[in-house]
Amino acid sequence: MNDKSNMAIPEAIVQLQRQLDQFRGAQPHGAKIPESLWQAAEELAREHGLYAVAHPLRLDYVRLKPRRCGAE
Repeated sequence: MNDKSNMAIPEAIVQLQRQLDQFRGAQPHGAKIPESLWQAAEELAREHGLYAVAHPLRLDYVRLKPRRCGAE
């Protein structure tokens, strides 16, 4: 069975998840995510894949995809 939800999350993604949770907790709903956090997500997506990063970080897959590919 190939269930992505059962895969272990790499520590680097868990660390960024904590940073994003901290940012989201301190900002009003809908606040723009800082560029530094997007860049960290981009780097992780290049290494681990888009879904493996976007899903646990609750980031928009469609917005992360062109960033990872260097289109933005």
